[in-house]
Amino acid sequence: MRFIHYIKRKLHERRSKKEKENSAERADRITANATFAIAFLTAVIAIVGILQYMVFSGQLEEMRTASTLMKGQLNLTSDLFRMSERAWIEISPIKSALFHPRDDKFPASFNYEISIKNTGKSVARDIKIRSVTPSTGMASGADAEFIKFNQDIMLGKIPSSSDISVNKAGPRALAPNAALAIPFVPHGQEPDTRNPQWVNYLIGRIDYADIFEIPHWVTFCFFVIRRGELQYCQEGNDQDHNTKHTPN
Repeated sequence: MRFIHYIKRKLHERRSKKEKENSAERADRITANATFAIAFLTAVIAIVGILQYMVFSGQLEEMRTASTLMKGQLNLTSDLFRMSERAWIEISPIKSALFHPRDDKFPASFNYEISIKNTGKSVARDIKIRSVTPSTGMASGADAEFIKFNQDIMLGKIPSSSDISVNKAGPRALAPNAALAIPFVPHGQEPDTRNPQWVNYLIGRIDYADIFEIPHWVTFCFFVIRRGELQYCQEGNDQDHNTKHTPN
């Protein structure tokens, strides 16, 4: 009850004050009220604007995130399609043939028929086959730098070395499931019994492009042992993993 009486008294005092004020005081009061109302509305508009900006910024960030995810999914789909449809060159089992039998002065030498096959779903283009046959210690088969040096020479990456000529035995393109009609035939020699740790290597690389104009490569490394048999080097047998660039 006291609170109600207090409110009534304050309202009565305010009404009496308004009745007693002159025109100037009334104008000042109206101006003050209008100013307060304008300030209040300005604050409300500012708060609403800030809230709208926050919502819009969140939506914009979500749109950017969604766009990034969509772009990533499109790239992934494109890569998967390219991987499933690209050409894949593989080296077929190597066949050896005696070229010169062993005698009192020289160990036996052999020719090695190296053929390739396109196991992919599209044409392999611009095929280049290169090989070298250096002779050095058997430990070099585990020397990645030695093997990479020889394989890089074939691309002319070593300024002091001349480029190795491209083998001309086969076509420059292979259809899907097609093999090289005429293999390329490097020459190798079995180890000399007087120095069995000194062996002959067959080091090479095959470069080609797929229908998407992406370059690909296969490298190989073998060394010749007794009776002309080949063994894989510990390093130097690799192929690209669907990358868009040749290895450095």
